[in-house]
Amino acid sequence: MRDKIQRYGWFQQEEWRGFLITVLVLAIIFSFDEWGSTSFEVSEGFANLLLAILIVSLAVAVHHAAQRLLALWYGFRPEHILWWQGLTFSAVLTVFSNGNIKFLPGSALMIHHMPTHRLGFYRYGPNFKTFASIAAVGPGANLVLAGILRIAGEATGLPPELVGKAYAFNLLFAAYNLLPFPPLDGSRIFYGSRLLYVFVVSAILGYIVLALAVGIRSIILAVLIGAVAWFLFYVVFEREWS
Repeated sequence: MRDKIQRYGWFQQEEWRGFLITVLVLAIIFSFDEWGSTSFEVSEGFANLLLAILIVSLAVAVHHAAQRLLALWYGFRPEHILWWQGLTFSAVLTVFSNGNIKFLPGSALMIHHMPTHRLGFYRYGPNFKTFASIAAVGPGANLVLAGILRIAGEATGLPPELVGKAYAFNLLFAAYNLLPFPPLDGSRIFYGSRLLYVFVVSAILGYIVLALAVGIRSIILAVLIGAVAWFLFYVVFEREWS
């Protein structure tokens, strides 16, 4: 595993380019309506943009890192691709809505078969279920990161505004990436395993609903919600189809 991380763990040149463009576009979208409360303020807006770049960089990096590590563990070489269409649509939507609608898609994930590193694995070649599990850990990592940031903020006394923005972006980023539109993570999960898709979506949406409506921020409860949704979907739908 150490050798695979050293060889394939870091972004390639094209991936770095895609990462930087994705971070910049999402940061502009996230901070679009923060260039002055009553009038346009360059200094305030630029400060908010720099803060957004920091928040988005951390969220996207953790998202990609989790997927890359699991892909390498399974013996696949991960590749993150810039999704021009999604970012362009998001930017246009933000401009026309004056920042009221913020669509925050991520970049696309691809996996490449590494024959030597797949020796001994069941289902030797690439398969949809493995691809689904690799994609799923990205949004899951953002959910965990959001919880860690919230706890760290309360324990260390970090500025509530900073923690709140980072917390909100990670939850939004995880939720938007679960949409079943190619090439988002949600499409990889949905077409690979409907049961896994139901579990991941229910867990993350359950966490968001509990946090916003009740004020309960518990990843354990979110996992339980996902497990219940998984079981109900299996009993009501999946068992009948199979």
